[in-house]
Amino acid sequence: MYFDQSLASIDSTINAENTIAVLVSNNRTLLEKQITSGTIQKFINLCKEQRKDERFVLLLTALCSCMDEAISSNQNDIINILLENDENRGILVFPLRQNNDKVEIGISDSKHDDRKWISFKNLKEYSSQNDGLRIYNY
Repeated sequence: MYFDQSLASIDSTINAENTIAVLVSNNRTLLEKQITSGTIQKFINLCKEQRKDERFVLLLTALCSCMDEAISSNQNDIINILLENDENRGILVFPLRQNNDKVEIGISDSKHDDRKWISFKNLKEYSSQNDGLRIYNY
């Protein structure tokens, strides 16, 4: 019930996802018994609705392990919901490509809806200049 209420009222000023991450990250029983694929879907939907932000990645990360021990059911659910769903993957995961001898990451330019390809070596500098390191940290 706490998760549902927190997710229903989440906004960027209260950072409820940080509280949730701390609550679940060291509570194996909670992670195994209370976190369902429906809960994970809600977290991923939250990520889709908000700008790409590292706090949502940290929240999903907190669901994956407890004190360095894998919670495989949650890991499998995240893979199925996030990576095996083309829409979710397209929205939340940056595409990569090999361009000659360097790897590039595709970043959508919100001003023009065009994808810009940035070398991984230049990603931190680009993100620092354009979004205060938000994309880099994500």
